[in-house]
Amino acid sequence: MEEFGLGIDLNIFMNEVDINKNMKINFSEFMTAFYDFKKNVKKNELENFFKILDLNHDGRISKDELSEFFTLSEDDEILEEMMWIADKNKDGKISLDEFIAAIDTTL
Repeated sequence: MEEFGLGIDLNIFMNEVDINKNMKINFSEFMTAFYDFKKNVKKNELENFFKILDLNHDGRISKDELSEFFTLSEDDEILEEMMWIADKNKDGKISLDEFIAAIDTTL
């Protein structure tokens, strides 16, 4: 499977991260995996992950893009919280700098 520039085989990643084996990563699974990943992460790897989340490649992550990536059993509550934490200038989008800062302060 494709590596998306992270040096991670996505089949292996899904097998390790997708705890409930439904072939989707929910927010809890993501945070657990990302906490472990962050211990050894480099800035360029965070930038590559940001690019994966930035589906329309405009350099910012919207709530809609987050909802495309994560499967959430709750309504929009977790997405709203993610946006509130990361979107420091409150423009409705998360820039790369905001993304990196949110990761650094959250984990």
